[in-house]
Amino acid sequence: MSIWNKILLGCIFVAALTLFIFSARALQAHRVWRESYNKHKEAIATAEQQVNDLIGNLDAESTGLLRAKLDLYEILLGRGRVWRNCQPTSVEKGQDPATKQERVLVTVQTQPPVESDSVLYAFEDKPASEGGAYLGQFTVIEAQGEQAKLRPSVRLSTSELARVQASQQANTPWSLYELMPTDDPDVLAELTDEDIKAMFPNEETFQDDPEGKYSTYKDYQFHGKIITKEKAETEGLNGRVVLVDEADKPLRNEEGLYTDVEDAQAKGMFLRNLRDYEVLFDEEHRLRALLIDRIRVADRDLKFIQQALDDSRLQRQARQKEIQDLEQEKAKVLRERDAVVEHQAKLDRAIASMKKAIEELIARNEAAVAQVGRIQADASRVIRNRTTGVAKK
Repeated sequence: MSIWNKILLGCIFVAALTLFIFSARALQAHRVWRESYNKHKEAIATAEQQVNDLIGNLDAESTGLLRAKLDLYEILLGRGRVWRNCQPTSVEKGQDPATKQERVLVTVQTQPPVESDSVLYAFEDKPASEGGAYLGQFTVIEAQGEQAKLRPSVRLSTSELARVQASQQANTPWSLYELMPTDDPDVLAELTDEDIKAMFPNEETFQDDPEGKYSTYKDYQFHGKIITKEKAETEGLNGRVVLVDEADKPLRNEEGLYTDVEDAQAKGMFLRNLRDYEVLFDEEHRLRALLIDRIRVADRDLKFIQQALDDSRLQRQARQKEIQDLEQEKAKVLRERDAVVEHQAKLDRAIASMKKAIEELIARNEAAVAQVGRIQADASRVIRNRTTGVAKK
């Protein structure tokens, strides 16, 4: 073998070794890039799944971003501005210097500040299950920085004023709404039937239906419960009974609307009709104002009647005094009359005795006159006979 062959073999060996080394390095780089690719692919898939989970869908059970946006939209829909964690510092009840009428002023700390002449709806800033209540409609009459003075837009009743004072004394924060919140069926979901019954009018407090077949609290009590259409009609519920699936969730049709139960014996979920509380409260205040006016008129009429009754009592006492005086006068007159009657009886008896004596006297006189007449006749006859006898001689 020549030297050139040996050199060629050496070059081939060196080139093969170099190619082997570069091939090994290429395989190692390929393996590393393959592993990195797989890791990145898995990371991308995990990230995409996390993104899908974050975005979510519009199902009721979803907690994704789409459902959160929808829930937030439903919460903010027509809500207006809200001032939360407002601390009422004082509730003053006194007389308005201008009108000389009773007024109530509530001072609250707000963040951010509110504007003067704003009309706000006050709620206790705690869930209904913990006793949170609606406190009333107020008008901002003065706003300085974070402090505002509120005056009730309508006159508070005794119970409403007591509720406001109790909330302030308990240092319960308020939420002030620019607009009356819409009716939300889920607000009372955590309340028991007894809590709901105590919160709303029912057959034990007063009948709010002329026929006595409907009580407000029953709508809230049966809301979301599975009942038959016949029971809903029997209870006089104000709402609808809709079809449900196997999981007792309301079914929707192709248009996204609930389907009512047609068969009276079929079961479904009862959904109460939502209410516009702003309209209801305004109507309640109007009716209460009319009732207060009627009560005032009735009190005024009662006062007039009481005065007339007092006057009639005085007149009755005067008439009774007159009756007593007349009774005494009557008794006196009766005694005088009895005396006169007795005296008259005595006079009648005396007159009768005198009449009898006169009659007897007249009878004796008549008898005496008759006797005198007979005597005179006899005397005349004797005289005549004697005269005739004398004449004959």
